[in-house]
Amino acid sequence: MWSLTLIVPYFVTFTRVSIILGIKIYNIKKHGELLTTANKKTDGWKN
Repeated sequence: MWSLTLIVPYFVTFTRVSIILGIKIYNIKKHGELLTTANKKTDGWKN
């Protein structure tokens, strides 16, 4: 049973970190899409 008490905290922190990283990556991808669409609009406006 003592091994579980060691594993569980690591598992919890790992899941937290993976969730946080997933959210950050998702936000960066969303932001990147917004930037590309904005750039396309400005390029069209220049032409």
